[in-house]
Amino acid sequence: MTAAEFIAKWGPGGPSHDLNEEQGAQSHFLDLCDLLGVPKPGDDTADEYVFERRVLQLGQGRGYADVFYRDHFAWENKAPGKNLDAALRQLQQYSMDLANPPLLVVCDRLTIRIHTHFNGHPSEVHTVRLEPVQPASGVAGAGARGAGHRGGRRLRLGRLHACHAR
Repeated sequence: MTAAEFIAKWGPGGPSHDLNEEQGAQSHFLDLCDLLGVPKPGDDTADEYVFERRVLQLGQGRGYADVFYRDHFAWENKAPGKNLDAALRQLQQYSMDLANPPLLVVCDRLTIRIHTHFNGHPSEVHTVRLEPVQPASGVAGAGARGAGHRGGRRLRLGRLHACHAR
């Protein structure tokens, strides 16, 4: 899958944009794996990279991490426009039962927020947004550099923007 195909499918107005969380979560993640050329959940036989990992939620019974890759990350999907701070709190409640993965990722299919969680290091947040390309101002290469975003750095990747907050 190319970046243009991914954006056409999942971006505003795309055929998959308005799917609810349950309808869109796994297919969005699988398309993202295709786009990035990385393995997909279930590709390993050790059951270490899976969808819907059942977990004990602190003080509240059982829950499910949408995607879990042992020693790599836990990922919580939401529908577009849903509260990603609430999704992060949900993952934080799961993290002890998931052996404290180094990355907690929350996503509403238009925004992916990666929260670092490395022992002995302060946490950082890295944000990737699915946005339309802004036309260049007539200067060759101007669109490739991007501009500051919320005090961080923005790297334009075609129509995918990565914003790094420190």
